[in-house]
Amino acid sequence: NDAEPVDPMPDDPLRTLWRTVGEWGADWLTKDPPPRRYLLTGADGKGVLPLGRVGMLASAGGQGKSWALCQLALCVAAGGDWLGTFKVAEGGYVLLALAEEEAEEMRRRLFYGAKALGLDDEKLALVAERIVALPLCGESVALTYSPEEARGFKAPPGTILETTFASRLRAKLHDAEHEWRLIVLDPISRFAGPDVEGDNAAATRFVQVLEKLTQVPGHPTLLVAHHTSKAARREGGADASAARGASGLTDAVRWQANLMPVKDAPDFVKFEVTKSNYAKFPPRLVLRRQEHGELRRATKPDIDAMKDQIAAAKEERDQAGEGRQGVKAKAEKPKRDKKADDFEGEGF
Repeated sequence: NDAEPVDPMPDDPLRTLWRTVGEWGADWLTKDPPPRRYLLTGADGKGVLPLGRVGMLASAGGQGKSWALCQLALCVAAGGDWLGTFKVAEGGYVLLALAEEEAEEMRRRLFYGAKALGLDDEKLALVAERIVALPLCGESVALTYSPEEARGFKAPPGTILETTFASRLRAKLHDAEHEWRLIVLDPISRFAGPDVEGDNAAATRFVQVLEKLTQVPGHPTLLVAHHTSKAARREGGADASAARGASGLTDAVRWQANLMPVKDAPDFVKFEVTKSNYAKFPPRLVLRRQEHGELRRATKPDIDAMKDQIAAAKEERDQAGEGRQGVKAKAEKPKRDKKADDFEGEGF
Protein backbone atom coordinates (compact mmCIF):
# COMPACT_ATOMS: atom_id res chain seq x y z
CA ASN A 1 0.00 0.00 0.00
CA ASP A 2 2.99 2.29 0.48
CA ALA A 3 4.05 1.90 -3.16
CA GLU A 4 3.99 4.93 -5.41
CA PRO A 5 1.17 4.84 -7.98
CA VAL A 6 2.38 3.89 -11.46
CA ASP A 7 2.16 6.76 -13.92
CA PRO A 8 0.29 5.38 -16.95
CA MET A 9 1.71 8.09 -19.23
CA PRO A 10 5.14 9.13 -17.90
CA ASP A 11 6.05 10.86 -21.15
CA ASP A 12 2.76 12.74 -21.65
CA PRO A 13 3.86 15.89 -23.54
CA LEU A 14 0.68 17.75 -22.63
CA ARG A 15 1.85 18.12 -19.06
CA THR A 16 4.84 20.28 -19.92
CA LEU A 17 4.12 21.66 -23.36
CA TRP A 18 0.53 22.94 -23.03
CA ARG A 19 1.13 26.71 -22.88
CA THR A 20 -0.05 29.84 -24.60
CA VAL A 21 2.42 31.82 -26.67
CA GLY A 22 2.59 34.33 -23.83
CA GLU A 23 3.38 31.58 -21.34
CA TRP A 24 6.17 30.33 -23.58
CA GLY A 25 7.71 33.80 -23.44
CA ALA A 26 6.56 37.39 -23.29
CA ASP A 27 9.11 38.32 -25.95
CA TRP A 28 8.18 35.58 -28.44
CA LEU A 29 6.51 38.09 -30.74
CA THR A 30 8.48 41.22 -29.91
CA LYS A 31 12.17 40.22 -30.02
CA ASP A 32 14.26 38.42 -32.60
CA PRO A 33 14.39 34.68 -31.88
CA PRO A 34 17.78 33.08 -31.22
CA PRO A 35 19.67 32.21 -34.40
CA ARG A 36 19.47 28.63 -35.60
CA ARG A 37 22.57 26.59 -34.79
CA TYR A 38 24.32 24.49 -37.42
CA LEU A 39 26.77 21.64 -37.34
CA LEU A 40 28.03 22.47 -40.84
CA THR A 41 28.20 25.68 -42.85
CA GLY A 42 29.12 26.41 -46.46
CA ALA A 43 32.03 28.46 -47.74
CA ASP A 44 29.79 31.55 -47.47
CA GLY A 45 29.25 30.95 -43.77
CA LYS A 46 25.57 30.10 -44.29
CA GLY A 47 24.15 27.05 -42.52
CA VAL A 48 24.00 23.71 -44.34
CA LEU A 49 23.33 20.96 -41.76
CA PRO A 50 21.34 22.02 -38.67
CA LEU A 51 22.37 21.04 -35.17
CA GLY A 52 19.92 18.97 -33.13
CA ARG A 53 18.00 17.51 -36.07
CA VAL A 54 17.74 14.09 -37.71
CA GLY A 55 19.16 13.74 -41.20
CA MET A 56 19.89 10.97 -43.66
CA LEU A 57 22.64 10.10 -46.14
CA ALA A 58 21.34 7.78 -48.86
CA SER A 59 23.05 5.91 -51.67
CA ALA A 60 23.38 2.54 -53.31
CA GLY A 61 25.62 0.04 -51.56
CA GLY A 62 29.34 0.56 -51.94
CA GLN A 63 29.20 4.23 -52.94
CA GLY A 64 30.92 5.54 -49.82
CA LYS A 65 28.23 6.35 -47.23
CA SER A 66 30.17 4.88 -44.33
CA TRP A 67 33.41 6.51 -45.47
CA ALA A 68 31.71 9.89 -45.77
CA LEU A 69 30.18 9.59 -42.30
CA CYS A 70 33.47 8.44 -40.72
CA GLN A 71 35.18 11.42 -42.31
CA LEU A 72 32.46 13.69 -40.94
CA ALA A 73 32.98 12.24 -37.47
CA LEU A 74 36.69 13.03 -37.72
CA CYS A 75 36.01 16.59 -38.86
CA VAL A 76 33.56 17.21 -36.02
CA ALA A 77 35.96 15.79 -33.44
CA ALA A 78 39.16 17.44 -34.64
CA GLY A 79 38.17 20.23 -37.00
CA GLY A 80 38.51 20.34 -40.77
CA ASP A 81 36.35 20.78 -43.83
CA TRP A 82 34.06 17.85 -44.55
CA LEU A 83 34.45 16.71 -48.17
CA GLY A 84 36.76 19.68 -48.63
CA THR A 85 33.76 21.99 -48.65
CA PHE A 86 31.65 22.17 -45.49
CA LYS A 87 33.07 23.79 -42.37
CA VAL A 88 32.34 22.44 -38.90
CA ALA A 89 30.63 25.27 -37.08
CA GLU A 90 30.54 23.54 -33.70
CA GLY A 91 32.98 20.71 -33.06
CA GLY A 92 32.84 18.28 -30.16
CA TYR A 93 32.04 14.72 -29.16
CA VAL A 94 30.75 12.12 -31.59
CA LEU A 95 29.08 8.73 -31.32
CA LEU A 96 30.02 6.70 -34.40
CA ALA A 97 27.94 3.52 -34.44
CA LEU A 98 28.56 1.23 -37.43
CA ALA A 99 26.28 -1.79 -37.29
CA GLU A 100 27.82 -3.55 -40.30
CA GLU A 101 31.47 -3.27 -39.23
CA GLU A 102 33.71 -4.83 -36.59
CA ALA A 103 36.40 -2.96 -34.65
CA GLU A 104 39.17 -3.77 -37.11
CA GLU A 105 37.27 -2.21 -40.02
CA MET A 106 36.38 0.87 -37.97
CA ARG A 107 40.07 1.25 -37.20
CA ARG A 108 40.92 1.16 -40.93
CA ARG A 109 38.34 3.79 -41.79
CA LEU A 110 39.35 6.15 -39.02
CA PHE A 111 43.07 5.67 -39.70
CA TYR A 112 42.87 6.32 -43.44
CA GLY A 113 40.27 9.04 -42.97
CA ALA A 114 42.50 10.87 -40.50
CA LYS A 115 45.45 10.44 -42.84
CA ALA A 116 43.46 11.92 -45.73
CA LEU A 117 42.60 14.93 -43.56
CA GLY A 118 46.25 15.39 -42.61
CA LEU A 119 45.52 15.48 -38.88
CA ASP A 120 48.53 16.32 -36.70
CA ASP A 121 49.28 14.78 -33.30
CA GLU A 122 47.23 17.37 -31.44
CA LYS A 123 44.16 16.74 -33.55
CA LEU A 124 44.65 12.98 -33.42
CA ALA A 125 44.56 13.29 -29.63
CA LEU A 126 41.23 15.11 -29.92
CA VAL A 127 39.88 12.30 -32.11
CA ALA A 128 41.02 9.69 -29.60
CA GLU A 129 39.21 11.55 -26.82
CA ARG A 130 36.07 12.70 -28.59
CA ILE A 131 34.90 9.85 -30.83
CA VAL A 132 33.09 6.93 -29.22
CA ALA A 133 33.62 4.15 -31.79
CA LEU A 134 30.86 1.56 -31.53
CA PRO A 135 31.40 -1.47 -33.83
CA LEU A 136 28.11 -3.40 -33.75
CA CYS A 137 28.48 -6.00 -36.49
CA GLY A 138 26.36 -9.02 -35.61
CA GLU A 139 24.66 -7.34 -32.65
CA SER A 140 20.94 -6.80 -32.11
CA VAL A 141 20.61 -3.03 -32.33
CA ALA A 142 17.03 -2.38 -33.47
CA LEU A 143 15.63 0.73 -31.80
CA THR A 144 11.94 -0.08 -32.28
CA TYR A 145 9.69 -3.12 -32.27
CA SER A 146 5.99 -3.85 -32.73
CA PRO A 147 3.53 -5.08 -30.05
CA GLU A 148 3.19 -8.32 -32.01
CA GLU A 149 6.74 -9.18 -30.94
CA ALA A 150 5.93 -8.78 -27.23
CA ARG A 151 4.11 -11.74 -25.69
CA GLY A 152 0.89 -10.82 -23.97
CA PHE A 153 1.24 -7.13 -24.79
CA LYS A 154 -1.82 -5.44 -26.23
CA ALA A 155 -1.64 -2.07 -27.94
CA PRO A 156 -3.54 -0.24 -30.69
CA PRO A 157 -2.70 -1.40 -34.22
CA GLY A 158 0.31 0.39 -35.66
CA THR A 159 1.88 1.10 -32.28
CA ILE A 160 5.69 1.13 -32.43
CA LEU A 161 7.60 0.62 -29.21
CA GLU A 162 11.13 1.54 -28.16
CA THR A 163 13.51 -1.34 -27.50
CA THR A 164 15.64 -1.79 -24.39
CA PHE A 165 18.68 -1.11 -26.55
CA ALA A 166 17.24 2.29 -27.53
CA SER A 167 16.60 3.32 -23.93
CA ARG A 168 20.06 2.11 -22.83
CA LEU A 169 21.70 3.97 -25.69
CA ARG A 170 19.93 7.17 -24.73
CA ALA A 171 20.90 6.67 -21.09
CA LYS A 172 24.57 6.24 -22.08
CA LEU A 173 24.45 9.47 -24.05
CA HIS A 174 22.74 11.29 -21.16
CA ASP A 175 25.23 10.02 -18.59
CA ALA A 176 28.32 11.21 -20.47
CA GLU A 177 30.22 14.04 -18.82
CA HIS A 178 30.25 16.16 -21.94
CA GLU A 179 27.97 17.49 -24.66
CA TRP A 180 27.51 15.71 -27.97
CA ARG A 181 27.71 17.26 -31.41
CA LEU A 182 27.06 14.32 -33.75
CA ILE A 183 25.51 10.86 -33.63
CA VAL A 184 25.99 8.53 -36.61
CA LEU A 185 23.90 5.37 -36.97
CA ASP A 186 24.87 3.30 -40.00
CA PRO A 187 22.71 1.85 -41.58
CA ILE A 188 18.96 2.18 -41.01
CA SER A 189 18.39 -1.45 -41.99
CA ARG A 190 20.19 -2.58 -38.80
CA PHE A 191 18.78 0.03 -36.41
CA ALA A 192 15.20 0.06 -37.65
CA GLY A 193 12.54 -2.24 -36.26
CA PRO A 194 10.02 -4.28 -38.26
CA ASP A 195 8.08 -2.62 -41.06
CA VAL A 196 10.02 0.65 -40.80
CA GLU A 197 11.04 0.45 -44.45
CA GLY A 198 7.61 -0.70 -45.58
CA ASP A 199 5.11 1.24 -43.49
CA ASN A 200 4.88 5.02 -43.20
CA ALA A 201 3.53 4.95 -39.64
CA ALA A 202 6.38 2.69 -38.50
CA ALA A 203 8.90 4.90 -40.32
CA THR A 204 7.57 8.01 -38.58
CA ARG A 205 7.67 6.36 -35.14
CA PHE A 206 11.25 5.24 -35.81
CA VAL A 207 12.34 8.80 -36.62
CA GLN A 208 10.64 9.95 -33.42
CA VAL A 209 12.88 7.57 -31.47
CA LEU A 210 15.86 9.10 -33.29
CA GLU A 211 14.63 12.57 -32.35
CA LYS A 212 14.74 11.56 -28.68
CA LEU A 213 18.45 10.87 -29.13
CA THR A 214 18.99 14.46 -30.31
CA GLN A 215 17.67 15.69 -26.95
CA VAL A 216 20.70 14.44 -25.01
CA PRO A 217 23.27 17.00 -23.75
CA GLY A 218 24.50 19.21 -26.59
CA HIS A 219 21.45 18.52 -28.76
CA PRO A 220 23.55 16.77 -31.42
CA THR A 221 22.79 16.27 -35.07
CA LEU A 222 21.88 12.66 -35.80
CA LEU A 223 22.64 11.21 -39.21
CA VAL A 224 21.51 7.79 -40.40
CA ALA A 225 22.84 6.00 -43.46
CA HIS A 226 20.30 4.40 -45.78
CA HIS A 227 20.18 2.64 -49.11
CA THR A 228 18.46 3.90 -52.24
CA SER A 229 15.79 1.92 -54.08
CA LYS A 230 16.40 -0.17 -57.19
CA ALA A 231 14.32 2.26 -59.24
CA ALA A 232 16.36 5.22 -58.00
CA ARG A 233 19.58 3.45 -58.93
CA ARG A 234 18.34 2.93 -62.47
CA GLU A 235 17.24 6.55 -62.75
CA GLY A 236 20.27 8.14 -61.08
CA GLY A 237 18.84 8.75 -57.58
CA ALA A 238 19.00 12.53 -57.79
CA ASP A 239 16.18 13.51 -55.42
CA ALA A 240 14.92 12.85 -51.90
CA SER A 241 12.53 10.12 -53.05
CA ALA A 242 15.54 7.96 -53.93
CA ALA A 243 15.68 6.54 -50.38
CA ARG A 244 14.54 2.92 -50.20
CA GLY A 245 11.24 1.93 -48.63
CA ALA A 246 8.52 3.98 -46.99
CA SER A 247 8.37 7.63 -47.94
CA GLY A 248 7.75 8.33 -44.24
CA LEU A 249 11.50 8.14 -43.65
CA THR A 250 12.31 10.95 -46.07
CA ASP A 251 9.26 12.91 -44.95
CA ALA A 252 10.20 12.71 -41.28
CA VAL A 253 13.90 13.58 -41.44
CA ARG A 254 14.73 17.28 -41.72
CA TRP A 255 17.76 16.94 -44.01
CA GLN A 256 18.85 14.47 -46.63
CA ALA A 257 21.82 14.11 -48.95
CA ASN A 258 22.43 11.51 -51.65
CA LEU A 259 25.63 9.94 -52.94
CA MET A 260 25.14 8.99 -56.60
CA PRO A 261 27.45 7.03 -58.90
CA VAL A 262 28.87 8.68 -62.00
CA LYS A 263 28.11 6.42 -64.95
CA ASP A 264 31.26 5.10 -66.64
CA ALA A 265 33.53 6.71 -64.01
CA PRO A 266 33.60 4.28 -61.07
CA ASP A 267 36.16 6.30 -59.09
CA PHE A 268 33.73 9.22 -58.80
CA VAL A 269 30.47 9.92 -56.97
CA LYS A 270 28.18 12.94 -56.84
CA PHE A 271 27.11 14.40 -53.50
CA GLU A 272 23.91 16.41 -53.43
CA VAL A 273 21.68 17.72 -50.65
CA THR A 274 18.19 16.66 -51.70
CA LYS A 275 16.14 17.84 -48.71
CA SER A 276 16.83 20.83 -46.49
CA ASN A 277 14.15 22.21 -44.17
CA TYR A 278 16.30 24.86 -42.51
CA ALA A 279 18.81 26.05 -45.09
CA LYS A 280 19.38 26.70 -48.77
CA PHE A 281 20.60 23.88 -50.96
CA PRO A 282 24.38 23.96 -51.47
CA PRO A 283 25.82 23.18 -54.92
CA ARG A 284 26.32 19.59 -55.98
CA LEU A 285 29.81 18.17 -55.41
CA VAL A 286 31.84 15.65 -57.37
CA LEU A 287 33.96 13.43 -55.13
CA ARG A 288 36.79 11.08 -56.01
CA ARG A 289 37.41 7.82 -54.20
CA GLN A 290 40.94 7.28 -52.91
CA GLU A 291 42.99 4.11 -52.59
CA HIS A 292 41.30 2.80 -49.45
CA GLY A 293 37.81 4.19 -50.14
CA GLU A 294 38.07 7.60 -48.48
CA LEU A 295 36.46 10.46 -50.40
CA ARG A 296 37.81 13.87 -51.35
CA ARG A 297 36.47 16.73 -53.41
CA ALA A 298 37.42 16.38 -57.06
CA THR A 299 39.90 18.88 -58.46
CA LYS A 300 39.85 20.26 -62.01
CA PRO A 301 42.34 17.59 -63.20
CA ASP A 302 40.09 14.99 -61.56
CA ILE A 303 37.07 16.33 -63.43
CA ASP A 304 39.02 16.22 -66.69
CA ALA A 305 40.01 12.61 -65.97
CA MET A 306 36.38 11.78 -65.21
CA LYS A 307 35.23 13.29 -68.50
CA ASP A 308 37.90 11.29 -70.34
CA GLN A 309 36.67 8.08 -68.72
CA ILE A 310 33.08 8.85 -69.70
CA ALA A 311 34.06 9.72 -73.28
CA ALA A 312 36.16 6.55 -73.62
CA ALA A 313 33.33 4.37 -72.33
CA LYS A 314 30.87 6.02 -74.73
CA GLU A 315 33.21 5.49 -77.67
CA GLU A 316 33.64 1.83 -76.70
CA ARG A 317 29.87 1.38 -76.52
CA ASP A 318 29.40 3.10 -79.85
CA GLN A 319 31.96 0.85 -81.49
CA ALA A 320 30.44 -2.22 -79.93
CA GLY A 321 27.02 -1.07 -81.08
CA GLU A 322 28.22 -0.58 -84.62
CA GLY A 323 29.75 -4.03 -84.50
CA ARG A 324 26.51 -5.58 -83.29
CA GLN A 325 24.57 -3.73 -85.97
CA GLY A 326 26.96 -5.08 -88.59
CA VAL A 327 26.57 -8.65 -87.36
CA LYS A 328 22.81 -8.22 -87.23
CA ALA A 329 22.70 -6.78 -90.76
CA LYS A 330 24.84 -9.63 -92.08
CA ALA A 331 22.59 -12.19 -90.42
CA GLU A 332 19.49 -10.58 -91.91
CA LYS A 333 21.03 -9.91 -95.34
CA PRO A 334 18.87 -11.53 -98.06
CA LYS A 335 20.43 -13.88 -100.59
CA ARG A 336 21.29 -12.12 -103.81
CA ASP A 337 22.49 -13.32 -107.16
CA LYS A 338 26.10 -13.05 -108.30
CA LYS A 339 25.32 -10.11 -110.59
CA ALA A 340 24.13 -7.93 -107.71
CA ASP A 341 27.21 -8.80 -105.69
CA ASP A 342 29.44 -7.80 -108.60
CA PHE A 343 27.82 -4.37 -108.79
CA GLU A 344 28.41 -3.84 -105.06
CA GLY A 345 32.04 -4.86 -105.51
CA GLU A 346 32.55 -2.16 -108.09
CA GLY A 347 31.17 0.57 -105.88
CA PHE A 348 27.69 0.98 -107.29
